[in-house]
Amino acid sequence: RPDRKADRGDHELMTRPKEGGRMPHQSEDLNFAVLSFSRLELRRAIKSIIPKTKEVEELGVAIARKPTAASSLKFGKAVCYWASGQRVWRNLERYNPDDLGEQLCSWFQAANKIHDDGEAIKPGIKIKGLEVSFASKHLRMLSPQRFATLDSVLSEELGFALNVAGYKLFLQTLRKFRHHYGFRDSVGTLETGIYGLVQEKRGAR
Repeated sequence: RPDRKADRGDHELMTRPKEGGRMPHQSEDLNFAVLSFSRLELRRAIKSIIPKTKEVEELGVAIARKPTAASSLKFGKAVCYWASGQRVWRNLERYNPDDLGEQLCSWFQAANKIHDDGEAIKPGIKIKGLEVSFASKHLRMLSPQRFATLDSVLSEELGFALNVAGYKLFLQTLRKFRHHYGFRDSVGTLETGIYGLVQEKRGAR
């Protein structure tokens, strides 16, 4: 994951009014898996998303429209570097010297057409050098409205297994959280905020 710093409102936390038209109170307790926090805490965490996240998301939008082998390589490298995964990217290039761009392109073309989340990530983790954590990072940047990142930090702290079944459950839980509390933000944005809160709690121990 990248370091976090202040980002002046690029990612504003949006909520829908609750039943009856009242906006939810910012100090209301929210629950996600084993984690509890307030709306205000989540708003602060989302505001600290680094600007680079938006840049990589924009690359993902272009890739989702018309991926090519060359653009898929550029996007894959950007995702890995955004997540401080330079070693992961070097290994991908080393393990797949002849067809990495083609493999990534084929996966990106298929991912948004596959309804099942587990089936959408499977082609990614079949690429030698990619596992659930970094495969989910690619999906999150490709389509943050649908996908989010499940890495070792969230797996260890929240109890979601780093496998296909765990990823499916994680996304289902995120979507239920989004719907239950009336958020308009993408699941990718909400997950990034939750990740920041988890990191804060780990550092406070």
